[in-house]
Amino acid sequence: TYGALTNQEGKFTITQLPPGRYTASADRIGFVMLPKTVSALNFNFPLAAGDKKEDLNLILTPAGAIIGRVLDAAGEPVANALVQAEGNEGGETAATDEQGRYRIGGLRPGKYRLHASPRPSQFSSEVRTDGSEDLHYSSTYYPDSLARASARRLDVGPAAELSGIDIRLVRTGILSVSGKVSGMAGGVTPTGIEMTREGENGYGGPQSTVKPDGSFTISPMDP
Repeated sequence: TYGALTNQEGKFTITQLPPGRYTASADRIGFVMLPKTVSALNFNFPLAAGDKKEDLNLILTPAGAIIGRVLDAAGEPVANALVQAEGNEGGETAATDEQGRYRIGGLRPGKYRLHASPRPSQFSSEVRTDGSEDLHYSSTYYPDSLARASARRLDVGPAAELSGIDIRLVRTGILSVSGKVSGMAGGVTPTGIEMTREGENGYGGPQSTVKPDGSFTISPMDP
């Protein structure tokens, strides 16, 4: 990788490049290069010995941001929740502070689904003697949906800051899945198992470790 800093006019020069095929890109905090722009300008090019390429113009677009809070069923802030903006060309994540506030920056212009997940508890589910059900907060899409398909999509423009985007976590009962994995290999290497909701491939779900006899229990599960 070879590089240079631009001057006040945005001009740059990169010298002493060995012959080969190169891909050009530019980086600056608060800006992004749009994939469609990169493809249209053909930033993948060959350089032979003695070649000079003097028509390379890179275009940076101001990034957008989403700002808001994560709240529980009573409207109280949820600290240390993980918030993810999911777009067609990737996404960004952020964690909420003690007041439940978050800011996700560096977003390419486009449409996003917003998804908040409370941090997993270090304690196991409650076992109550009165027979009442233990409850927990499930992963929730903006503004208050459990299903990704029904999430409200946000349109983020260049340099736009969408504020007041609050997510109210949905409270559900504790669900669990138990079973057995057949054909377990011997040895001490641990085997992990993960559950992913339908339509959410690529987004991690609850995980557990399979016991040596092949049995497993995953809890808590979202509906």
